[in-house]
Order: sequence, then structure tokens, then C-alpha cells
Amino acid sequence: LYITGRIKDLILIRGQNLYPDDIERTATNVDKNFRAGFCAAFTVEVNNQEQLVIAQEIEPRVRNFDHDTAIDNVRQKVAAEHEVSVY
Repeated sequence: LYITGRIKDLILIRGQNLYPDDIERTATNVDKNFRAGFCAAFTVEVNNQEQLVIAQEIEPRVRNFDHDTAIDNVRQKVAAEHEVSVY
């Protein structure tokens, strides 16, 4: 799968304009085991509302990665910096 671009360069959630690149940068910097440049922030519709989703790849050689802590840390950092919750 090759992603070559976005349909929209702006995410709109509850009237707030968000730039996916900014959110991806924030998420990637949360953990040293996250691969830079291998993150995607996008929205999905849940119950007729747009929800933010983040997909982040970890380094392939990492063992014993604590997924739950990493997810919590990403949610906290994104909420603090962008004032939006990650679904």
C-alpha cells in the first residue's frame, strides 16, 4: 500500500480545525520506539460524529512494547497540545 497524499489537508472535529501533520508529529514524539514518518491521523464517523484516529508504527525490532501505556500517553499528549480527544 502506498499513500501518496490526502483528500483533505484539514481535519474538522466539532468545529475545530486541526492539521493532521501537527497531530502526527505530536504522536510520533511521545515514544522513542515510534517510527518517525510512519504515523497517520484521520477521522472516522461514529454515531454521526467525526472522531480522531491515529495509527502509529513502532520500530520493528522492539520487543515487550507496552501498548496500553503508549496509547494512554498519545491520548494525553494530543489532548494537551491540540485540545481534542483520540477515539
